[in-house]
Amino acid sequence: MINKDSTKVIVGKVVSPHGIKGQIRIETDSDNPNRFQINASISIADQAFTVTNSQEISPKYLLLSLEGVTTRQKASDLQGSAISVETAAIPKLPIDTYYHYQLIGMSVLDENSVLLGNISEILNTGANDVYVVTDDKNELLIPAIANVILMVDVNTNMMKISLPEGLEWRSNVPKKLKSKKTKAKLTKKI
Repeated sequence: MINKDSTKVIVGKVVSPHGIKGQIRIETDSDNPNRFQINASISIADQAFTVTNSQEISPKYLLLSLEGVTTRQKASDLQGSAISVETAAIPKLPIDTYYHYQLIGMSVLDENSVLLGNISEILNTGANDVYVVTDDKNELLIPAIANVILMVDVNTNMMKISLPEGLEWRSNVPKKLKSKKTKAKLTKKI
């Protein structure tokens, strides 16, 4: 994710320290296999670091060693912090392909230029992404497919879609839970 005015993109999060030599366990939001390679430059909590060792422990989690982070305490200080890189370090994409950070917060209009809401989340379904478009009280799930997405303009932060027939808004306001009244059971002491 990115602040649209920022020059950095969030590519992961420090989950926890690992061991006593300053390694950190991270969760990656990047699908770039070289993002955390040795000698890669990253920022954590607005501090620049160079990766000195990287080990994959699962597809979403890595163990990293960073230059200057050599104790568990220094690693603990980074826990919970976002990991970011400069936008200049992000590879260019082909035409009509976008990074998620470019789409989150984007205004979505229908083919008549009526504002439907903003993209609040992107769901990865395997076949295609699904954009969650929300307004004040409702959300609409829009499939990210060519015959639905008519135009995307990252400069104006706007997307125009052809709303597929049958899609319906659903409430994004949590329903109030009904409190269950329990009857007090009377017991007799014998």
